[in-house]
Amino acid sequence: MDKILHLEDRDNDFRHVYFKIISRLPKEKRKYPYPYLYAIKSKAERFYVSEKQAYEAITLLESGKLNDKGIKYNMYSEIYKRVQNILLSKRCSKIQAVREVIYYQSAPEFYISLRTAERIISKHELRSNNIRKYRSLEKV
Repeated sequence: MDKILHLEDRDNDFRHVYFKIISRLPKEKRKYPYPYLYAIKSKAERFYVSEKQAYEAITLLESGKLNDKGIKYNMYSEIYKRVQNILLSKRCSKIQAVREVIYYQSAPEFYISLRTAERIISKHELRSNNIRKYRSLEKV
């Protein structure tokens, strides 16, 4: 359940950032893939990962067993660095530090692929088109 909720939050926040960027970009920069890339690299409200996923990933990272060297690896590395900083400065458990990072700190980017970004926006546009069609049918 937690995973579904954070994905919905991420998708909503990403759409908001994407459309804000689109509205500010000059026409020549609105061509694919620029708006997606700008939005992906924009600051995110938080890290969109459950505390269980984050805790398990940084535990694997500490032991050198986290093999994924892609986008998720970069996200978990950032979370790990921040957790370590909290543990050095405060007396708290690792899970408390993880919670502080993922729920209360912004992320430097969305940590999603171009393909995921396209899916989020196309899903939104499909839903918007369906709503428009439904409303037009109501008027008939």
